[in-house]
Amino acid sequence: MEPQSLEHSGRCEDWIRRDEGYLPRRFSRTVVMLHPGATATGNREVPFAAPNPNNVRCDEEVELAFDAALLDVFPESTPCRYALYGGFARYPERRRLEELGLLRISGRLDYFVGKGPLGSHLFAATDELFGGFLPLAFLWAEDESWFVASPPDLDFTAVGCTDQLATRLLDDDALHAFEWSG
Repeated sequence: MEPQSLEHSGRCEDWIRRDEGYLPRRFSRTVVMLHPGATATGNREVPFAAPNPNNVRCDEEVELAFDAALLDVFPESTPCRYALYGGFARYPERRRLEELGLLRISGRLDYFVGKGPLGSHLFAATDELFGGFLPLAFLWAEDESWFVASPPDLDFTAVGCTDQLATRLLDDDALHAFEWSG
């Protein structure tokens, strides 16, 4: 499936550009999944960290379980937006992404933002669509009722959401998820 063009930048895109905090706003619930090797640090600025300085993504099994959890709660057709980390994209790749309709956001890091149905932009679908070269960094509902943050420089994935999604994530043993007050 080809990415859909964005007509304009929204509130979440502005937040991504500003690079402030772990989620764009306060949600009623925040669930966290630690990436391999990450532990709590006791530091409010960097609450979870792994000894590996390369900021490893979640395990593939965790990403697949997370994708399944989202699809248990929301239909595949749920309108959403996503941001891919584009820091490794060279000029020809950046140009191709922009030709596909993705919006380039440059702040501290570079991202390419697109929109489409949830089922086409989960972790596994994004890796398949973009060959794993541009990892999924952010995913959120068009109505901003939930938001997933998994940027490349964090050792955890944070999910801002409502009770229904939080309960589903916390009940899935494969995710090793826990509630976080942030």
